[in-house]
Amino acid sequence: MKTQEYYIRLDYTTGALVKPSPSARVEGDPASLGVGLIVGDPEADGHGGYRVDVKWMGTKRQMIWKMYIEDLTIISPAGDLK
Repeated sequence: MKTQEYYIRLDYTTGALVKPSPSARVEGDPASLGVGLIVGDPEADGHGGYRVDVKWMGTKRQMIWKMYIEDLTIISPAGDLK
């Protein structure tokens, strides 16, 4: 049987495009971050949650933030374009 962690690692993998959820825990308006690219694998935070590194394209310096996956919505999954 597949576990929740298996599906999290499958969905929130390097190369997936995401946007912040409307209720994302960020300073200011979450929509101002624009679109993000996941650049790392999900990591358990030790309290039942998972975080992932996201490179935000809407920020001036395209900053990389560690975000909780519940604060993200997948726009386009990672995968081969065959």
